[in-house]
Amino acid sequence: MPKLKTHEVEILKSVEKNFFDVVPQKFETFCALNASIIAATLRHFNIVAKVQPCQLWCATPSNNFIVGFIHETPMEGKWDGHAVCAAKDWIIDAGLSHLRRDHGISVPPIAVIPRFMVRSQTIARADISATERIWWMRPPSDVNVEPPQEPEDVVSAYAQALINRIGVSYSITRPLMSSSLEMTGAVSS
Repeated sequence: MPKLKTHEVEILKSVEKNFFDVVPQKFETFCALNASIIAATLRHFNIVAKVQPCQLWCATPSNNFIVGFIHETPMEGKWDGHAVCAAKDWIIDAGLSHLRRDHGISVPPIAVIPRFMVRSQTIARADISATERIWWMRPPSDVNVEPPQEPEDVVSAYAQALINRIGVSYSITRPLMSSSLEMTGAVSS
């Protein structure tokens, strides 16, 4: 699996820092929408990115919790999955708030995590405290993993707002390209 370059990881970190400054908090549990916005934003910066369905597992000392693909029969009109944005060897999850809302677990609003680089049911993992862990797992094989088609106008509008917001910081940290004349030493002073 290809790895992100350092400046591409900086863009992911900028998305993490700015996402909920642009996208309203009311969408914090809309994991497929958020993953779609992030994927569109990253593609603008020429980073290969896609929406990846998964299960979100959280292990605490007293219990285990799962978000996504847990109901035998999903609620009418509601997708039963969880989704993140996958960008080469990283994932970005802007839907962690399900754990806070549904189970009272303190989680950050968004996570940018390196993916496991081996073939596995586990996509990634992170420690959220000394005793609590989050695991992103592949969905069960017998479920509908197709995330809902998100409204393109909504995805585009928030992606463009996020691009505008992080574009300023990206231009500061982006490696500067030297002209061919400078690279060959043919520039006179």
